[in-house]
Amino acid sequence: MILDTHAAVFLHAGRLEEFSELGKRLLEKETIYIGPMALLELQYLYEIKRIKYTADQIRDDLLVDIGLEILQRDWFAVTRKAWELDWTRDPFDRIITAQALVEGERLLTRDRTILENCSLALW
Repeated sequence: MILDTHAAVFLHAGRLEEFSELGKRLLEKETIYIGPMALLELQYLYEIKRIKYTADQIRDDLLVDIGLEILQRDWFAVTRKAWELDWTRDPFDRIITAQALVEGERLLTRDRTILENCSLALW
C-alpha cells in the first residue's frame, strides 16, 4: 500500500485514529510504501511551515517505526500515467495517484478528489 502525503504525516504523528478501520487493518498487514513525489510534497510542506518535520525526518522515522519502503521504479511510466489524470491540477496528487496505478498498489489517502477518481484509493 502506498501512502499519500497526509497519511505519512498522520502515521508519523501516531494519529491512527484518523484512519478508517479498513485503513488501520491494511496498515498492519501490508507492506507500506511511499513514493518520491510524496516525499517532495512533505519537504514542500515543511518549507512553508505546514508541518514540523522534514521529509528526511519523517521518512527515517517511518523506516524504523513501520518498515516503510521507498518506491524507486520507472519514473517515466509514472509521469506518463499522470498525463492521463486530468481530473486534478495538483501535480503532487497526479504523480502520487499515477504511482499507485502503475504499481497496482492501494493508495491510502483521505483526499476526496482522489478517492472519487482512483479505484485503488481508500482511507
